[in-house]
Amino acid sequence: MSNYRERLIFLNFLPISSERLAAEGIRSSLLMSRLKALQIDCRRVVVELVELTAFSSKTLLLRQTT
Repeated sequence: MSNYRERLIFLNFLPISSERLAAEGIRSSLLMSRLKALQIDCRRVVVELVELTAFSSKTLLLRQTT
């Protein structure tokens, strides 16, 4: 068995991704199905929200309208 079997796994999420995950329901999410398929205990997963800075107000405005 791997020495890394019990280590934590850190996943970087954009805020919109976490909102979708919450809206769709985490138990039936693609993330949970992948963890199950890979036999990874969900208690080992740490979700980190990534904060991004907009370099252009046009880009930021474009993201808000799509």
